[in-house]
Amino acid sequence: MAGMNASGPGPVSTLDQVDKGLKETLIDALNAILSPVQEVRAAAEERIKVLEVTE
Repeated sequence: MAGMNASGPGPVSTLDQVDKGLKETLIDALNAILSPVQEVRAAAEERIKVLEVTE
């Protein structure tokens, strides 16, 4: 089977790792936007702006 060897699944591809990292970053930023602390919300909004141009 592709991606399998005797010790289990093969290594995770680089693209999968990048996708996972972007998803985690997005979730963290969205959670921060819900913060009652204005400075935290403002920083999260800036992170979202950066993510908007990251593909």
